[in-house]
Amino acid sequence: MKQRIEFKEESPNLISIETPQSSRASRIVLLVFMIIFFVIPIAATIVSAIYSTFHPAIIITYIIFGLSGRFFLKLFLWNKYGKEYLSMETDKIVYEADYRYFRGNRREVKVDGMNIGIQEVYDPNENIGVLTITDKYTEIRTAAKLLVSDLEILKEKIENNYA
Repeated sequence: MKQRIEFKEESPNLISIETPQSSRASRIVLLVFMIIFFVIPIAATIVSAIYSTFHPAIIITYIIFGLSGRFFLKLFLWNKYGKEYLSMETDKIVYEADYRYFRGNRREVKVDGMNIGIQEVYDPNENIGVLTITDKYTEIRTAAKLLVSDLEILKEKIENNYA
């Protein structure tokens, strides 16, 4: 399945970019790493409880392995369910990555001084790129690599919305 851009008829100012699932093998590797990084702190707690010892380093273990586990969880969910949303509001464009069970950081670009561009990504088989929307302070760059022809249509739709 290729990346897909949806223009919702019920909400014409919302653009959805759907990414295909990655291979099963890569998702299994991410899942294994995620489980390992979440299980190690639990195992360390059990071992310290059995031997009735507590060392402050266990807190560092929780932090490092918890953040690493969260990172692999986000990677796994993005590779399985990833979607991007561009919402065109009256004075700004809002970008949000959807991981199905939670949403990524929300970015906003003001319409005043907005610049929309297409950054091509090297691929010997296809002419693909990513959409970039910038203002003086913020940059939105889509994660999904789309055909440049599709990006031109998307760029035109955004420009026509604010013309």
